[in-house]
Amino acid sequence: MKQIKLFGVAGDIPLEHLKAEDFTDDNYTGRLVMRHPNGMPAILMDSKKPVPYPWKIVYGSTSLHFQTRKEAMDYCHERFYTYIKPRKLV
Repeated sequence: MKQIKLFGVAGDIPLEHLKAEDFTDDNYTGRLVMRHPNGMPAILMDSKKPVPYPWKIVYGSTSLHFQTRKEAMDYCHERFYTYIKPRKLV
């Protein structure tokens, strides 16, 4: 997994340049970058191995696990997370 350090004030971090794949590691694949209501990044990931709760949302030092992608996305929708459409660097 690549080391990514984010500096800035919540809501001031340019998340559009982050790619979900940047957060892929040996166990999980990054699928989606979202913005938490306070402006910080949240990453939707899924397990590369068969586990009971393969989907997770990582936000700061918190990791929430779900059985399906729909459950994870419903959780985000209910809490006003917003999807970040990636932009290509010029």
